[in-house]
Order: sequence, then C-alpha cells, then structure tokens
Amino acid sequence: EVPGDGEVVVSATRHCNEMALVIPARREVRGKVTRWTPNTQWHTVYVNGWPHIVLTTIPGVGIKTGDILVADFGDAWLQRSSRAASEILVPRLVQSRVATRSGD
Repeated sequence: EVPGDGEVVVSATRHCNEMALVIPARREVRGKVTRWTPNTQWHTVYVNGWPHIVLTTIPGVGIKTGDILVADFGDAWLQRSSRAASEILVPRLVQSRVATRSGD
C-alpha cells in the first residue's frame, strides 16, 4: 500500500546520515555557483526542550518519486563548505596524489 500525503518519511540512518539525501539550493564548485529551486524547508522542533532539525516539503510544491530533495542551507553554510573544501579537502587530495605518484 502506498502511503498518502504526509505519511512518507525518508530515513537513511541504517546506511548513512540523512543529509546525504538532500542537496543545497546553492552550490559552489571551482568558483562556479549553481542554483536549484528548493522543494523542502528546514524547521526547528523542540521535543522535551531539545532542538531537532526537521526537513519538510514546501506547501504547494509537489515531490514525486525520484525527485532530488533540495533545501536552502543558507549563505553561511555555503561559505563554510567552500572554505572547508579549499582549506582541507584540496590539500588532502594533492597530498594523496603526490604520495601515489612517489609510490610508482
């Protein structure tokens, strides 16, 4: 039986973090910014005083099977992820390539 509206829950906790299933509405790759239209939105819900981040559909925006989930992560996230890529990931990639070549 197929669930009705509001009855579908996406969970990747058995395999990975749920964030792996959501892409940011703005992404920067090698200085080029790409934009996607968000079809989901973030909410903070407090349960017993503890904050939980919940991702829901945007009212009036349909999501079909196979659609990519897109959310606005905010400008601060884009800046932090770009900085992390340039300061952490790129040097590690270069180090890995140098180590691989020197092992040949």
